[in-house]
Amino acid sequence: MRVLITGGYNYSCYAVAEKFAKEHHEVAVLVVLGAFMNILILIIILVLLYFEDRSGALFIVASFLISNVIFTYLTLNYSESVYSMGYFAASFFALIIAVIQLVFLKNINYHTFCGQPIIYKERKGLIGKMLVFLIPSKER
Repeated sequence: MRVLITGGYNYSCYAVAEKFAKEHHEVAVLVVLGAFMNILILIIILVLLYFEDRSGALFIVASFLISNVIFTYLTLNYSESVYSMGYFAASFFALIIAVIQLVFLKNINYHTFCGQPIIYKERKGLIGKMLVFLIPSKER
């Protein structure tokens, strides 16, 4: 019984993969390459966030978002074989920006050793100020 179930599953997977490979091979290749570049972008963003370069990370994410919207919109007018070209182009564009941002990271020693203040003073935001106002000091 186990052999029949496994064999049936393998045959159905093979049939689906064969049909997929014939019809969507170009799309799959571009999606895989775009996803690989996107993984590299996320790694670079993590490195930038480690060095407290939030503005650089935000710039990379915003450039990917805007370029993905633009390139995908431009490729929607063409056939199905180029549907993933917008994602690939946006990933490539954002990867170039991310590498440039990482290479030109200024003051790496300052970001590593002096980014935090010597004496920490907790700043209260809007919610913290509201809680101080609403909750009496005896209950805090």
